[in-house]
Amino acid sequence: MKTLFTKAFILIAIISFAFTAKAQQDYIITTNGDSINCKISFPLIGSPKYKVEGTNESKKIKVDKVKEYSIARRNQTFRAVVIKKATTFFPTKPLYMTVIEKGKINLYEMIYTNTSANGVSTSTKVWYVSKATDTVSELKTTSIFSMDSKKDRKDNFLDLIKDNKEVSDKYLSENKFSFKAILNLVRLYNTGDTTYKDPAGNTSVKKDDKTNNSNKN
Repeated sequence: MKTLFTKAFILIAIISFAFTAKAQQDYIITTNGDSINCKISFPLIGSPKYKVEGTNESKKIKVDKVKEYSIARRNQTFRAVVIKKATTFFPTKPLYMTVIEKGKINLYEMIYTNTSANGVSTSTKVWYVSKATDTVSELKTTSIFSMDSKKDRKDNFLDLIKDNKEVSDKYLSENKFSFKAILNLVRLYNTGDTTYKDPAGNTSVKKDDKTNNSNKN
């Protein structure tokens, strides 16, 4: 009887693992809106590639063909978006950003790395926001420089959430504009969830907030 129970338990565990693995597959969403399960790989040089099960060819992930892709093992999703107020450094063509929060309001992250003449590298984290569009606006950055003033970015954020009185009242009363505060407000707006969780594949929010609640800018 014990042996039978053990075998049944193992079988259930295997089936459960198989369903979980299938549910957590990599995928792409094409610019036509088709969602395709696949395996995403990263060559040493060049763009990531995806391969559909049952095919021999791996195809490059390009913004003109793929608008979103997700890597299950990294718990990361990337989406092609366009930055509002494009400049020489931020052209109007789409580029992939890490999805931090997805819903009625979307949060995205970019890490910009600059290497000085003496070989020292510095990184800047920037969060972008959008609502019902794939055109994003800069919202929060670790840099002292920004495309818009902090007041303009805070006012723009209020415009996005003002149709939800609970969220907008919380934002105005607490008057916080850290990465963690922004994430909590967007999650509350999207889902009603007030429990803080680190963004998928990103532990920098909690670390930054412990170091400096204002997070620079």
